[in-house]
Amino acid sequence: MAYTREEKHNLVKAAQAAIKAGRQPDFWPTSIEGHTYSLTNTMLILLQAPAATVLGGFRQWIAAGRQVRKGESGILIWFPSVRGRGEEGEEEGPGEVRFLTGYVFDISQTEEMTYADYETEKHNAVCREAEAEVLA
Repeated sequence: MAYTREEKHNLVKAAQAAIKAGRQPDFWPTSIEGHTYSLTNTMLILLQAPAATVLGGFRQWIAAGRQVRKGESGILIWFPSVRGRGEEGEEEGPGEVRFLTGYVFDISQTEEMTYADYETEKHNAVCREAEAEVLA
C-alpha cells in the first residue's frame, strides 16, 4: 500500500508524539543485515506492524533467499540519501544529506524462494545490469 503525502505526514506525527510521550518499544526490530533502526523508524514500524521483528527491503529479501509474498504491503520508514557531491571544477564536498521514505517488509511477509524463483530473479538481475551498462 502506497501512502499519500497526508498519510505519511500523519504517521510521522504519531511516531513523534509517541517519542515525546516517552514511549519506548518493548523490543527493537532489526534489519536483515543485523542493525537496529532509529527510534523514529522503530516507532513508525511498530505503529504499522506491531509484531514486526526482522525487516528488509524487497531486494534484501531476495538476496537472502526469500521473496515477499504477492499482495503484501510495505512498512514505511525514513532512509538517508546523499545528494550533490560537488559540481565539475569544485572540490568534492560531503554532499547534502536528505531523508526519503522507503518500504521494508517483515520476515512474516516473506516466503522461501524456490529454485525456479531464484533462477528467474538471477536472470532479471543480469538483465538490469546489462541495461544499466547500455544506458551509461
